[in-house]
Amino acid sequence: MKRQLYILFALLCFAQALCAFTRLTAEQYHFISLDGSLGYASLINDSETIKPGTGVAANIGVGYRFYRNYFLLSTGIEGYYLLNTYSMSDMKLNLDMIDTEGQPFVLTVDATKGSDECHSVSLNLPILLGAEIKRFYFLVGPKLSYNVWGKATMNGEMSLSADYERYILPFEDMPTHGLVKKRPINEPPKPLSWNFDVMAHAEIGIRLGKADFLSGFDAFYSTTRYYLSVYADYGLLNIRKSSALDKRMKYDESRQSEQNMIPIAFTPAIMSTEMGDADVHQYQVGVKMTLLFELPQKKGGTQWMH
Repeated sequence: MKRQLYILFALLCFAQALCAFTRLTAEQYHFISLDGSLGYASLINDSETIKPGTGVAANIGVGYRFYRNYFLLSTGIEGYYLLNTYSMSDMKLNLDMIDTEGQPFVLTVDATKGSDECHSVSLNLPILLGAEIKRFYFLVGPKLSYNVWGKATMNGEMSLSADYERYILPFEDMPTHGLVKKRPINEPPKPLSWNFDVMAHAEIGIRLGKADFLSGFDAFYSTTRYYLSVYADYGLLNIRKSSALDKRMKYDESRQSEQNMIPIAFTPAIMSTEMGDADVHQYQVGVKMTLLFELPQKKGGTQWMH
């Protein structure tokens, strides 16, 4: 928690210094902004059992940007979609069983070809400060994030086999006994929600010209401007709300199953007992495209600086 407080303190100090640096002369512009971004994303955790997930994130936003003497203020609202996948590479289960003839055997369930995913949609409110000098700009600050929808799913396939001490080879591919090589993992989606989050945001980018910006040509007396940037977001708060439900994979006699189907139950990683009481944080890095539409200026306004 101390690390998150240090990050917030540093951002506030930077904002104070940037405001103090801003000149008092009135060279200012107001813009409506549209932006979209796509990046790599992850839900990281401090669990000793489950590795952090990997995935993608997409953001679409609309907002307001203010420019005054190199100083930038940017805010608005954005929709944030996250897809996070947890590895199932270790999802194997060995169970001591007794068959109908009273013979002991070991049932092996291999679900390593399954997919454990989290889907979520949040609304973010960015409050960003920065500067633009010549073609280049940067923005830093917090994003307030409120989750509006989410679900956790498990799909894919598993295989089941039986090992007897008196036989050398395992019994497999015997559908009449529930032993199959490719059995679908078909768990119904479970509702998922996150706690409120504050994400630290940083981006740095370049203003593009009408022509190829590498040529040096820059015709931006237009009221529409285009920016390309790279960005990073890191969640400062623990977003995990769902309490642990059950083991990620287990034999469950209470489940209703089809005839000759061995009842195997699954629980998404984020809701499993293997996750324990671990904290979960979100982060993403990616590429962002921004369009700015200049609002009408009062008479006597100055020209855009190039």
